[in-house]
Amino acid sequence: MAALHFELIVIGEGVAGLTAARHASHAGLKTATLEAALFGGLITNINALDPVPAIDDGDSPIMGADLAAGLFEACIEAGVQHI
Repeated sequence: MAALHFELIVIGEGVAGLTAARHASHAGLKTATLEAALFGGLITNINALDPVPAIDDGDSPIMGADLAAGLFEACIEAGVQHI
């Protein structure tokens, strides 16, 4: 197996980890995340976030799992590798 080389490895794919990884990738760092379980962390247990996070365009509450999925997708689009 070929060795993987990254400039930054973020441990954990909760909201903070996914956000940090996305910003680092946009800043030009070759970035990866490590997660032992599912991405999203504890926010996936929240049924409705109210007030709505600023990253969402809608006015109605958003589910925590939907927020986590959006952050995960943004990381993939930014080129973050998930290990």
